[in-house]
Amino acid sequence: MKVVSNSGPLIALGKLNRLNLLEKLYGKVLIPKIVYREVVVEGMKIGEIDAFRADLLVGRVLIPVDFEFETTNLEKDYGIHPGEAEAIKLALKEHADLVLIDDIRARIAARKNNLKIKGTVGVLVDSYRKGFINLSEFESLMNELAERNDIWISGEFCRKILKMITEETM
Repeated sequence: MKVVSNSGPLIALGKLNRLNLLEKLYGKVLIPKIVYREVVVEGMKIGEIDAFRADLLVGRVLIPVDFEFETTNLEKDYGIHPGEAEAIKLALKEHADLVLIDDIRARIAARKNNLKIKGTVGVLVDSYRKGFINLSEFESLMNELAERNDIWISGEFCRKILKMITEETM
């Protein structure tokens, strides 16, 4: 399976200390160089633990890709960050099976380009469903996501997904 990621899921999973789930689910994950710089280089400069955790996976799981991107209007048309635009462009160039993006506008742009998307929560749900984390771990992670103010995922959304998964197990 060919997977590309933007910064958001890498940062969130790094803060949760669950970047290992990417390797279990996908093996390798391609990341544009701009995402590498944002997550690892800039993150390490300011002492973010998620940056150090991500750096440990670079080359083995997280594969930075540097190539010439064609100029598009993704950033302007959808109001998205250059890293999100480059993740979408890389996914298109590589004919990726999946692109990992949390930002809603970037998700819309990816869908408009016929890409299959998943975010941090989707990675956690798949990890639970495949047995890489148990229900107790899943509940803990979803509650942590809902309460953290340094991860930009809606607490309401996290609680909704947690409720859905716990109801499935009854």
